[in-house]
This record gives sequence, C-alpha cells and structure tokens, in this order.
Amino acid sequence: MSLGGAIAGRRRSRLAARVSSLSPDAWWAIAIASIFVLLTLWWLTQDRGVPYGDTSEELEVVFVFRDHLLRGEVGAIFEYRAYYPPYGLLLGAVLSVVGGVSRIGVVLGHNLVCVPLLAFACYRVGRLLAGSRAGVLAVVFALGAPLVIELFHVFMIDAFEATLVAVMVWALLVSERFGRLGPTALAGLVAGIGTGTKEQFPMYVAGLIVFLVARGGWRNVRGVAVFAAIVVVVAAPWYVVHAEDLPALWHAAGRGEGSRFPVAPLARPPLLSTASMEWYGWATLNGLLFAPLAAFAAAGTLAAAWRLREAAGRASVIPELLGGLVGSWLLLTLMTHKDMRYTLPMIVYLAVLGTAWVVRLRPHLRTIATAGLAAVVVATTAGATFGVGGAIPARLPGNLGAPDGIGVPPRGKVVVYSNYDYLVSGPRRDADLLALLRGLERSGVRKIYWDPVAARPEHVDFNSAGLTVLTRVAGMSVADRIDLERIRPHYVLLMYRPAPPHTTPCVRFASGMGVWALLGRAAAAVPYCPGRGFIGTPIPVPRIGQGQPAVSALP
Repeated sequence: MSLGGAIAGRRRSRLAARVSSLSPDAWWAIAIASIFVLLTLWWLTQDRGVPYGDTSEELEVVFVFRDHLLRGEVGAIFEYRAYYPPYGLLLGAVLSVVGGVSRIGVVLGHNLVCVPLLAFACYRVGRLLAGSRAGVLAVVFALGAPLVIELFHVFMIDAFEATLVAVMVWALLVSERFGRLGPTALAGLVAGIGTGTKEQFPMYVAGLIVFLVARGGWRNVRGVAVFAAIVVVVAAPWYVVHAEDLPALWHAAGRGEGSRFPVAPLARPPLLSTASMEWYGWATLNGLLFAPLAAFAAAGTLAAAWRLREAAGRASVIPELLGGLVGSWLLLTLMTHKDMRYTLPMIVYLAVLGTAWVVRLRPHLRTIATAGLAAVVVATTAGATFGVGGAIPARLPGNLGAPDGIGVPPRGKVVVYSNYDYLVSGPRRDADLLALLRGLERSGVRKIYWDPVAARPEHVDFNSAGLTVLTRVAGMSVADRIDLERIRPHYVLLMYRPAPPHTTPCVRFASGMGVWALLGRAAAAVPYCPGRGFIGTPIPVPRIGQGQPAVSALP
C-alpha cells in the first residue's frame, strides 16, 4: 500500500470508529434532524405559493448576490445598501450558485446547512447540562417549535441567525470560559458571521458572555482577546463600508422608514410601558412555541433556577444558560421595533432548559413527560407542515398587510394549537404561477412586466418582489423599463384582477383573483395561456405606471 493509501485508510478507520461510537441518543438526534429536512423537502414540492414579505425580498437579494459572485464582484456585495449585513444572504447566494436559480434549491440547501448544525448544538448543550437523553429531547423541542418549522420552509436569515446563536452557545460553553483556544476561536468566528448576518446577533449571547467572564473568564485574558479579535475581523467589513450610513439605517429600521410599510403601533409600544415589557412574553407563548411547549420551557426554567440553591447547580452551565435567556429577553425588550420572529434565536436556551428537567424525573413520570413532548411536536408539525385544522387565513401575522401589523403575535389569549403562525403554513396548492411563467418562457417570452400598483407588497399571490423571484426562477427577467408604445412581442404583461366564474384567467387563486398574460404590443395585446393558446380577442393594455417594478433594499 502506498503512503497516501495508508494515510487515507487510517482516516477512514478513524471516521468509522467515530461513527460506530455514536450513542443511541446521538443516532436519535440525527434521525430527528433528517426527518425534519425530509418533511421540508416534501413541503417544498407541494407548495405553489408566491413568495411574499421578507422571504421574497431576501430571495430577491440572494439572486442579486449570486450574479455578483458569478461576475467576481465581491465588493459589490458589501457595498449593497440594506438594513442587514450580507453574510446570511451570501449563504443563500452560494447555495444558488451550487443549486441554480431555484427557490426550492435555496431553501433546501439552507435546511441542509442549518438544521444539522442547530440539532448538533442543541444536542451537545443539552448533553452538557443533563446527559445525552436531555440532548435528544432538546433537539425534539427545537425542531418542533412552530415558528422554527415555518421559517425553515422559506429562506429567511433569522433561521441562519438562530443556528449561529446555538452553535456559539455550545462553543462558548465548552471553551471553559475562554480557556481553550480552539472552541474560543470557533465561537469568535461564529460570532463574527452572526454579527455580519444581523446587527441584533450580539443581543442573544451578551448575557451568556457576561456570566462566562464574571465566573472566571476574566482570568483568561488571551482567550478573551482572541475571541474579540476574530469577531471584529470577520464582522467588520460591512460595518466599515457603511459606517456613515449606519445611524440612518438603524433609525430607519427601528421605525420602518424607507421600507414597504412603517412599523405598526402594536409593534412599537412605548419603551417602559407594560405593553413593551410583556411583548416578547406573548411573542414566545403565541408565536415561537405555543402553550404546550411554553409550559415545558417555563417548568424547565423554574427548575433550573431552583437548582441554583445547590452547589452542583451553581457549578454547572445553568447560570450561563439562564443569563443568556434573560439577557436576550431584556435586550429585545429595549428594541424599538418588535417582531415575533426575533424570538427565534432564543430557541437553544428554551429547548435545553425546557427539556433537561424531564430526565431528572422518576422513571414513570419521565416516560409520561417524554410522551407528552413527542405528542406536542407531532401536533405542531401537523399544523405548521401539513396545515391540519381547517382554512388558513391569507393575512398571517408575518404578512405585510396583517391586521395588527407585521409580526405582531396574538395577545390576550393563549394559543394551544394553530395551523398557521407567521408567513406560511401548510402548502398552498390553489394556483401555480411559476408553471405559468415557465410555460411563457417555453413559448418564447423573455421579459415580464406588471402594474406596480396591482403588485403591492401585502398581496400574498401577486407582489413585485415575489414576481421578480419567480421570473428569475423561470429563466426570464423583468423588463428594464415599461414603455407602452415600444413593448416588443416577446414581452408579456401580467394582469392581476378579480376572476369571476365565467372568466378564463391563466391562473385562478382561491381568493377569487386571477392572472392573465397579455402578449403583444400595447395597442392590441392578446390574452395568452401556455397550453391553451390565445384565449380572447386583442384588447388594449390597461393604463399602468411607467417604469420597472422596483427592486429595493431589504426592509
């Protein structure tokens, strides 16, 4: 055997040994994460909904970044003016380079990257606190939270941020309070990427770091310095490029200025008011977890606090986990702009604390509590993935046109079960706008345009950002500019309007709206549907605003 073959053989042997040494609980954690990804894949193959809200706008920027990457214009990514730093969106762009311009490819790739990391971090932190069985239960809890399920069905940087928080919590806890340079450096790298993904990232780990430093980390000056240096080096580029813009961007982000809609009053209560202090309580109860999982989290948090009476409890990682959870909640409460998706990065604390107490119960009580947790997760999966439970309203809490404002959770009641929560729920099958666009592309159409007034951002079925994403996925582009007197035959106008039963739109939505494709010159365009041909006589193109539907920065 050659030297190279011998080395490769030893590496394979070590890998096989590590795999074979995995405990049954570790295999359970792997199986649960795998099932979660497979369910997401099923959901993606069934859903025909048009992207809308933040997910459509983030996908829009992902494809812009993809173009920059393919042209080697890395600097343009950091110069792109948006409310958020670029790393989370850059992940989507890399996935798009690998998997092509595909919404399914980006979302599935995002799951394949983030779900194993999130499950790994929850498992290891749970095991560190209360053993491997607690680690498995923490994975079940985290991947069974309704908001986690729904936000992994779309591409949003909040899910990536939550994954990074979980990994950083694990790395910091095993760093022995910055004493081990390997885990410390990893934590710094993750923190740099996280801070380069969303400005709010440090809020979710600030309390944890305070406790680590106060409980002995201050002695490890070199480790703290290494951690801080890596964070600054990795996170700094975007902040340096946008140094002059940051105050204006943060002010605008807090008030929603410059975005599609201003922040609603219910999402911006007075700072020291009762409404502000209890806001994230409602968001956690009725958005992130729902009541059954919230009960597990409350019981676990109280049990952990009670254990601090004992020396063993104080010597464990309980103080750090409680500090991370309470610190996150306090800092979120101080933010001007509130949104229930901002609770997502706290999932690692809630999952670990919310399940560690179960393994300390007497055997028969432990069995009952474990079965109860499994039943709750099956129920949340049935609602968030399959939509079990009846009709789903069009205006979900994450919708730009939601009655209470974007991301405002239900208040004044306790949600035990629901089949909707934020932007999406069960797969939508009422109409397939992407199939229409792909049919138009096969018919020779190259550019799409629409009336920007009709494609408002709060329209679930027809919004400019979502249409831009689907047009790219279908292999076409949006018209550079709308000039009604110069529209060429390979341009198509999409019309969105009510579709009574006697009409024949190309696509009909359950809401009663339809989409027609007008092909031809402005003076006498003809409705055309792929597979059906021309479905009417020439009609004048409706009067619409001039100019391309805007591709704007993230809200």
